[in-house]
Amino acid sequence: MPNSYRLIFSLLLLLVFGLAPEQTYAQVTPPVVKMQAASPNPFGNETQFAVSTDQTGMVTVEVYNVLGQRVRTLLSERMDARESKVLRLDASNLPAGLYVIRAQAGGQVASQMVTLSR
Repeated sequence: MPNSYRLIFSLLLLLVFGLAPEQTYAQVTPPVVKMQAASPNPFGNETQFAVSTDQTGMVTVEVYNVLGQRVRTLLSERMDARESKVLRLDASNLPAGLYVIRAQAGGQVASQMVTLSR
């Protein structure tokens, strides 16, 4: 890359992202959150799944009903890069129906629908 382009790129990084020129694009990429399919699904009282992220950061996993109301927070903590956690959803006191499990890390979201049947 010619020096003039490098200078323009460095100024853009500084102005737009507040980054010094030595900081790379990889350092501003938001963490990617991944969620394994819940098993079993449909389920009776309990189902489980794994959540992981490729970068260290805050990870939140919440469960919503079909009305969009949060009914559980399963995880809200900092996870290390490439760390994986197995989470269990105990739905013994929830009514049967469809639920959305939503995992968020940075600006990235992963979600899946599960069916609670009785």
